[in-house]
Order: sequence, then C-alpha cells, then structure tokens
Amino acid sequence: MAVSHCVSQTRETAPRCARSLERCRSASSARKTGLETEQEQSYRRWREEERIRLEQRFLLGADCAWTRIEKSEAFYCRRNGRAFRIAQGKDKRWTLCRVEEIDDEGELLGTYQGRGDANKALKKIAYAPQLQR
Repeated sequence: MAVSHCVSQTRETAPRCARSLERCRSASSARKTGLETEQEQSYRRWREEERIRLEQRFLLGADCAWTRIEKSEAFYCRRNGRAFRIAQGKDKRWTLCRVEEIDDEGELLGTYQGRGDANKALKKIAYAPQLQR
C-alpha cells in the first residue's frame, strides 16, 4: 500500500495505514547499506588519526589547537611556543593554566564561564610579553 494512499484514508483504515507506514520506516532504517557502514568506519578512523596527529604536534613543541593528551580530562594547546591547559571543574567553570609540561600543575591564569571565554583571553595572553619570574 502506498504512503500517499494512506493519507486520504478514513478513520477505519487509518490504523492499517499507520502499521504499514511503520513497517516501511523500520525496514528502511534497518537496512544500513554497506557504503554507509564503510563511510562511518572511515570517518572514525580519520578522527582517531587526527587526534593522534594533534597530540604528537603538541608533544613535539609545535603550536596546535586544543587536544586531549593521553585520555586526560584536560585539554592542552600550544600558542606562540607556550603550553596551556584548560580543565572543567565540578562547578562547570573552566580553569586556564600556563604549563611547562603535561604533569605540571601550572600557573593559574584565570577561571572562565565557558571555553569560548577562555579562548578569547588566551588570544591576548599567549602573545603578550612573558613576565620574567
């Protein structure tokens, strides 16, 4: 039975049309083509390779975007040769720290409502002259 035929049916035949429509939907969703599966696997592989590439860039000292290192909760990035860590606390606020190494506790630079706010501040902090300690 065609779906368009079901639209114009009366109340008596509506349940039959609904069942037919539901069968069509479930059959089409159950039939995942081999191409879709292959594309999904390819995308997952690409994401994992990209994650590894970013992690390696950070560890080698190159400037890079925010990335997780070794499955940690925090994100790390490097800008202007300086390493930064951002982590979300229990209060859902983000703390931004300047770090020398991954295991380093770091110097607290600020606490922010969202990652976007921290990124805006980081744009200025990363390129500001470094204070001598």
